[in-house]
Amino acid sequence: MAYTSGVDYSTGQLISASIWNSYLGSGGSVDLTATGIVTTAGDTTYATGSKVLARLPAGSARQTLSMNSGASAPEWVASSRSILTTAGDVMYASSNFTPARLAKGTSRQTLSMNSAATSPEWTDSPASLLTAKADVLSASAANTPARLGVGANDTVLTADSGESTGLKWAAAAGGMTVASQWRISANFDGDENPVTSNWEEVDAPAGFGVLGSSMTESSGVFTFPSTGYYFIEAVGQFYYDSGHQYSSFMIYVTTDNSNYNIATNPNQGQDGTSNYYSNLSSSFIFDVTSTSNCKCRFRISQQDDNVTTMGDSNMNETFVTFLRLGDT
Repeated sequence: MAYTSGVDYSTGQLISASIWNSYLGSGGSVDLTATGIVTTAGDTTYATGSKVLARLPAGSARQTLSMNSGASAPEWVASSRSILTTAGDVMYASSNFTPARLAKGTSRQTLSMNSAATSPEWTDSPASLLTAKADVLSASAANTPARLGVGANDTVLTADSGESTGLKWAAAAGGMTVASQWRISANFDGDENPVTSNWEEVDAPAGFGVLGSSMTESSGVFTFPSTGYYFIEAVGQFYYDSGHQYSSFMIYVTTDNSNYNIATNPNQGQDGTSNYYSNLSSSFIFDVTSTSNCKCRFRISQQDDNVTTMGDSNMNETFVTFLRLGDT
């Protein structure tokens, strides 16, 4: 509705037909079809200039009336009630003076800024990822938490770049899994190369122990139950019945089941004493890469046949020990 210059009237003055027609009649100066006319429920009239009215159509549900960015006219804008449509929704600014809706997240997610730091987002939290007892929190990428489910009993956590979380549960590797002792069960005099007789696995006294699978022996050659790094120790006890004598208890190994190389060569002797006992020991760490090719045997060397290697079937006097230290 556009205004024309107004006219003042006095109390009691009659409005003639010509005056009415001039202002409000079909030929009058008031345009009843102008945009200032409100046409719909909820329309709003506002001034676009001095004495110039305009129509603002009704807004949508729950919008609010505010001035536009140029502060020149009112407009309907989204309000918290028009944006937040679901319980748990969050309102944030997508730009200056521009509210936006972030739909509610899932159970136990947390609110954080996105990677570009431009808007909030719901992200998985430890509480939302760890769904079972003993779950492990890992990362599938930078700043990306991930869940590794609980492993089976007696498995250990192991790094593995091929897994999505960089981790996996695996059987425990390495460790001491074999402990086996063998001894000479009876005395003998002089040399033995190799020592082939009177070997027995320790089976007494009460409380003796064997860990894992035992070593096996045939004609003085010892075979390992599995591959791995083995600690081999040889301990000898000797009796001298006259002076100026020595003994040696050597470890030999092969990696081709044929050619044996000397690994240790300890010596023990005495000078001028009869009826004398002595002990010597040596040890070697053997990398057993094949149970078929990697084997060992022992040699006892005496100065003469008057030296006795001591043996017993009830206790260790001359004996060897095998300990598996870990995987090869």
